[in-house]
Amino acid sequence: MLSNKTSKIKEINGLEIIEMKSVSGIKEGSIYLADYISKYKGKKVLDMGCGTGYIAIYLSKLGFDVEASDINKNAIKNTLINMESNEVKFNVIQSNLFSNINNKYDIICFNIPFNMFFFPFDNLLKYYFDKFGLSEKMACLGNRKLSTRRKKFIFNFLKQSTNHLNPNGFIIIHSTCNDVKFLEDKGYNTTLCKNFCGRYGVYKINRRRRNERNNNEKQSLSD
Repeated sequence: MLSNKTSKIKEINGLEIIEMKSVSGIKEGSIYLADYISKYKGKKVLDMGCGTGYIAIYLSKLGFDVEASDINKNAIKNTLINMESNEVKFNVIQSNLFSNINNKYDIICFNIPFNMFFFPFDNLLKYYFDKFGLSEKMACLGNRKLSTRRKKFIFNFLKQSTNHLNPNGFIIIHSTCNDVKFLEDKGYNTTLCKNFCGRYGVYKINRRRRNERNNNEKQSLSD
């Protein structure tokens, strides 16, 4: 078991979830993502960037066929601990986006981390930026260099995800409104599911239309 100095416990929707300090904690975006996906009974779901594993555990409790992944080895450890303590079982995969993912899914969800600017810097820095909300502010208001890096990351995620979606499958993300405007400019069809403070929200994203996909692949990400 983790010590009190390195973790805390949250009780959410009947689950007890341990949050390690080196892992992004559960916030309103994750809670809403899990609740929204719960309407799609019988679907196969990938929880990318699983963090504590909350979304995957919540959906598994409801009978969903779930897999979870994260690039952070501490997140994998955190998810496995929470999976065991909440008495569910599913595949947990350490993966840089889809590098170690082989399956296809009906739904891919991703609570895109605000603190991604600091990868691969130390966990203590990420922890304090998260604690005081600085990661979120930088994601919404960051300078051009940081904004471009974030857009490239999200764009790569969506490009790779097309090989892992079943027919009629979709992606749902928690991200900033600026991120989503960029994706719409690239031809993605987005639907706002929930807005938080006018700066970020939960969005459902469908496959791009073919003609827009071909045209936009030729454009620079820095446009």
